[in-house]
Amino acid sequence: MKMKTRKLKPFFLSLLIICTLAVLPWQIRLAEATPAVTVANVHCSDATAMYYQDQLLYAQGRYWAAYANYLGNPIKYRTSTDGAAWSSEASITLGSTGSTCDARQFSWTYDGIYLAYVYQKDDGSDYFRMGVPNSDGTVNWLATEQRINTVNHGIGTPSAPTIVLNSTHNAYVSTTDYTLGTYLYVNSLANGGWANATGTPVQIVNDYHACQLVTLSNGNVYAAYESPLGTVKGRLYNGTLQAAETIDISTTEMGISIVADGNNVHAAYLKKIDTTCYSKYRRRTFSVGWGNNATIDTLSEGYMTALTYDSTNSIYAVYGMGSELRYNHYNGTAWTGRVVWESVSPSIVYGYGTISYRKTYNHEIAALYNTGASPNWYVKFSKLYVGVNLNLRTKDWNGGIIEGATVYANETTKTSDSNGWANFTNYDLNAIVEVKVKFQSVWVNSTTVTMDSSKTIDVKCKVWNLTINAKDNGGTLLTQSATNITFTYSNNTSTVHNTTTGTATFKVMNGTSYYRIKYQGLWISANTTLPLTDPDQSSNQTINKNCWVYSLTAYVTSSIGVEMSGATLTLTRGDYANLTDYGLTPKTAEYYNSTHARYVWTQLANQTASYTVFATSGTQTASQETSLTANKAITLTIPTFVTSPPSGPGGPSGTTPPPEEQPPYVAPVETPTVPGAEFNTGIMVLLGVVISAVVVAAVFAKPKRSLQSWQIDEKIRRKWRKKTRSKYRRD
Repeated sequence: MKMKTRKLKPFFLSLLIICTLAVLPWQIRLAEATPAVTVANVHCSDATAMYYQDQLLYAQGRYWAAYANYLGNPIKYRTSTDGAAWSSEASITLGSTGSTCDARQFSWTYDGIYLAYVYQKDDGSDYFRMGVPNSDGTVNWLATEQRINTVNHGIGTPSAPTIVLNSTHNAYVSTTDYTLGTYLYVNSLANGGWANATGTPVQIVNDYHACQLVTLSNGNVYAAYESPLGTVKGRLYNGTLQAAETIDISTTEMGISIVADGNNVHAAYLKKIDTTCYSKYRRRTFSVGWGNNATIDTLSEGYMTALTYDSTNSIYAVYGMGSELRYNHYNGTAWTGRVVWESVSPSIVYGYGTISYRKTYNHEIAALYNTGASPNWYVKFSKLYVGVNLNLRTKDWNGGIIEGATVYANETTKTSDSNGWANFTNYDLNAIVEVKVKFQSVWVNSTTVTMDSSKTIDVKCKVWNLTINAKDNGGTLLTQSATNITFTYSNNTSTVHNTTTGTATFKVMNGTSYYRIKYQGLWISANTTLPLTDPDQSSNQTINKNCWVYSLTAYVTSSIGVEMSGATLTLTRGDYANLTDYGLTPKTAEYYNSTHARYVWTQLANQTASYTVFATSGTQTASQETSLTANKAITLTIPTFVTSPPSGPGGPSGTTPPPEEQPPYVAPVETPTVPGAEFNTGIMVLLGVVISAVVVAAVFAKPKRSLQSWQIDEKIRRKWRKKTRSKYRRD
């Protein structure tokens, strides 16, 4: 069935256009590529240098591209103001590169004032020159070419030189040689001449391997290089060449590219694992060292990656792969993913010959590479507008990192990572960006940023730390069992902190919040309302909460008034909770005085129903039930009986206790009934009673060490028998 369609009326079409245009003021866009243009038609496959060498610059409002063309010719260059129309070809070096047509024998650099180059001349030695570039594409040279070494590397053996200038315009040059290895040369002059600085040149590695240099903001230089046995390494030069640092091992394909970020160094290199090649990345943090590696992309063998520094925490990787020109972006936390920048036809000749800027210019990245086939190759240039970047790090009122905040930059939303970062890219220059931050669904910051350059900003949010100290009724932190503190934010979301110290810290923000405390499985505080407004107010920073937690003291004695240390005390609760989950395992009563042993549970959750304490000694048990709404003490009396002598340590097992002890029996004495006899008999009876009382008092009044119940009973029984036998013997 044929579908019916309607034409848009003019009014609705106009409305659609207006709504579309309304989005434009946000001024954010995707990266925009300028189609590749041919810089020069050349006659060699190595017309562009290696990924670690600089042959593409931006100076005085112009793009500068250097390349090799024809055998035995000087290195050539062209310039352009827009990247589309290029000037006529001119020579940059005075001498030729000998019988080769190889751009790997040349590298140049620009420090914002001076342009300098280094190249291997046809006699096999290395030369340096420095001058001031002009806006018309010419250079005012300070001096003629300066030879920097006396080594002849040999024709056809490229020394793969690299060069950087420091903040005082002194040149640092690395070259490599099959016989002598790789060396670092330092120029003590900054006037166009050359004189080796004291102690230089110094050998970086005793092998023929390429090296790339970067200058750090503290004035030092870092050298990264391929070393033997499948390892990429680096060395710091701070006036003295420091020990080698391993960047990665077992790389097989080792090409390395580095850029500086202040005093930090970013490195990309190729690592082959089994049959797969990976472009890998590591970062060297100042005073810390090299971190873990990350994968930039999967590449075919021989395709290398060149790095471009954009701004703090923003690095671009530029690389070719067959018929594709690619880039990837590191936002300070992770690589955001491969982007095919441009389809290249014919394919890129050598993947290692894709050159990029060391740093972005005009918020662009760019690439210089060689395509084609014999006898015609083409040096091509492509640039990509990546805009300006906005790197936001969310911090609380005290400067601490906020993880998990929702960060809005105009219409784009991101969540701050574990380091507080939320990174936004590709803004137009001078774009106006409205930044807002929401934490726990509450707005905690709002500001406006003018993107006149890439920016890195710490966003101070109205979020602060609130510490809750859970204490017992006497003001002591709860440490006897774990404490659960539930905090409910103003958006009705909750979080629970489990603590064994009684202390928990929450990140809070403006609004009415609530908290409640649970201990030993029971709520020990009310659901407390907490209005929060001012992060600088002390009451909004620390709360000391005395809770419904009390002490319970158990005194243990025997039925004959003797302390019962060693008795086992077991605690249960009326709600049948398993108290061992809270560390309330059976305890042992300890000596308190001659009549009582004691144990104190210092922190028990309130209990309006009951706690029950069981005291056990041997086979005898006593128990007592009590509520606990305040500090309380109870006494438990364990029954004590006279038992037979012990059959071993701890007394007999399974014996039947005798009846309770009675006063000693005194047999009646028959006396003659003579006058006065009644009186004499009374005196004798009275005397016997007094002596018995003294003996009994002496036995029970003298303090004794702790005895078991059967020991006490046996001692009394022996005294009773002895006294009775003596009496009957006298009789």
